[in-house]
Amino acid sequence: MKRIPHELYISLMIIRNRTDADITEELSLLGLELPSKDVLKQLRATTPVFKLKRYKRTRPLIEWADKHNLDYALLNVESQRVRNARSICFHSRIKHILELCLLHWQMSWEDILKTLDLNVAFQGLSDAMIRDYSALFWSFDHMSNPDRVDYFRRVKATAGMWAAQDGFPTLGVSLDMGVPFVMSDVDRLKYMQHMSFTRFAEGMHNRTLEARDAKDWVSTYLDLSKEVERLQPPVEQATVTFDAGEISELPNIDRLLLEEEAAANEEEESDATVVPFARS
Repeated sequence: MKRIPHELYISLMIIRNRTDADITEELSLLGLELPSKDVLKQLRATTPVFKLKRYKRTRPLIEWADKHNLDYALLNVESQRVRNARSICFHSRIKHILELCLLHWQMSWEDILKTLDLNVAFQGLSDAMIRDYSALFWSFDHMSNPDRVDYFRRVKATAGMWAAQDGFPTLGVSLDMGVPFVMSDVDRLKYMQHMSFTRFAEGMHNRTLEARDAKDWVSTYLDLSKEVERLQPPVEQATVTFDAGEISELPNIDRLLLEEEAAANEEEESDATVVPFARS
């Protein structure tokens, strides 16, 4: 099945008993990929339907939300929070930068807002809106790595999206938005070294790497390793000045503790033979 990252938003429409035509019209308006027949069929089979006109949070809805780790306040597709998250779809530049940042799980909400602030002029975008958008429109939690790769290929992912997917969201923003990306020569080489290793590993494990290609990737990795080692500043040996002079390294803390313990034991043993105020 062709999994998509906005399946939960589709499910919210199914909850309110929207037809296939309604869902197609809405996704087309938002510029989102349409689900395959298999995905839509599965979503309809696993999503509770609320047929009353006035929304009410029911037990089946709560259980469904718990299963998908979804905030109960997002269950109503017509709520203000869902509408706020949906509005991001109409701002292509903000949407794209946001999605690049969200591809890297270690990027905090504060860092994402800072990246957006540096690259686009926006007002009113909060971390709550980002969380809701991530949950409903850009959730990769239910997608395996092959699902992600397949989705990227279908939507003709940009170089920046691939960079963000590989763990470099800031570089991805730089590639797609044409903004400067500050990186030292050593960090650039480390990035190329990382990517060389990644491509080598991918080719080895999906059985597509020929012997000649493997040799080239290994050679590239080793050459980059030498350059990283050459450009990195030398590690300075710590020196400490004591009363007795200068030594080239810090003393081993475990050895010092053992020496102190041994000295204390010796003192206790010597004191044990002297009993103050004892009668002779």
